[in-house]
Amino acid sequence: MNAAPSTSFGVEGCLCLPLTRDEDGDTRYLWPAESADRIIGWERGQSCPHHARSVLDPARLARYMRPITGAFGVSSHSCAEPFMELADAEQADLRQQLAILHAEVEAFRNQPALRTCLFPGCIRQYDAISWMNGTPPPRPTWSGAGWHILKTSSIFTDGGHLCPDHVDIVTTHLPRLVTTPSGRYTVDCACGWTPAPKRSHRLVTALWQEHLLEAQGDLPPAPPLTDPEHRTPLADHTAQSLNELYDRLWDAEADRDETRDALQEFYRCWKEHNALLADHATLAARVHNALLLVRTHMATGSRDWAQDSSDAWLYAVLYGWDCEQEHQHTDDCRAGLDEVAAKHGWSAGRVARTRKHRAALALAGPNGETEAAARRDDPEED
Repeated sequence: MNAAPSTSFGVEGCLCLPLTRDEDGDTRYLWPAESADRIIGWERGQSCPHHARSVLDPARLARYMRPITGAFGVSSHSCAEPFMELADAEQADLRQQLAILHAEVEAFRNQPALRTCLFPGCIRQYDAISWMNGTPPPRPTWSGAGWHILKTSSIFTDGGHLCPDHVDIVTTHLPRLVTTPSGRYTVDCACGWTPAPKRSHRLVTALWQEHLLEAQGDLPPAPPLTDPEHRTPLADHTAQSLNELYDRLWDAEADRDETRDALQEFYRCWKEHNALLADHATLAARVHNALLLVRTHMATGSRDWAQDSSDAWLYAVLYGWDCEQEHQHTDDCRAGLDEVAAKHGWSAGRVARTRKHRAALALAGPNGETEAAARRDDPEED
């Protein structure tokens, strides 16, 4: 046993941990927010410069063995004193056994969180804890590389996990849970498949899994519900089967009303869209006529638009100094914008922006090639 320390616990530089008791009488470490009057003892720190122990004392051994022996239902009381009376070889052997027990407890506490693929019949798993921590899994087959997570918005209320082998097939047939007006459930599959409504969403989950196996080719396709050869004879119907037929009838009537409302809404939106297109067409025609009048005034007037820099820029944007015929340009085609720009000292950037504005405006109004075909009477001038 060690003698009492010559230096008080808690002094500057002391690395020992204060101990206290909780309401159940169990010993625990003192929280930082708790007062010092609750301290009942100290646990010596291994690196404490004042109180580091050179040998293993019984109290510390008992606290070390408590989680190990407690995990296996063995009491740790009176385990420390006999240990100190053993020989060095026996102590070393016992320490090795304790290390093995401690490793087993740590493995039990840190066991992997395995997630299984939701595809029916697939038994592949991955360790979610190792994948989130970025550490190698206990087994190479438990790697999370390539796995996908299915959110809770699908037919699986708790979500699910997909292994790399079944990501494509499930994505192609991604399910969405639908609640019918009668309170029953069905599935809206991404491929367009929809089963008959059921009273429990777990039943439609099983139907979707069967549909998934049929799409994979593991099961033969089921006969359609409307196949006369597979209809239930009238004498074999029960109260439950008749209730299911009535529920399907009420769902069909509700779908008819919803479909009619949706078609009426589509028709209203179509009419509003056509009216908006007509307004835009009228506005475009007026802009077209206004541009045509401006171009005619510039072409037939006696004003020299090349003398002033501002006039030359307006002419370049509204009428155009260059040839705008849709043909192979030759030396005979006019290309006056460069000459006008050189005359007034325009920069290359301004010339490029002017050509860009002229090209955009030519799409909204008449140009040199379509003026004759674009002339029309403006109703506001009649």
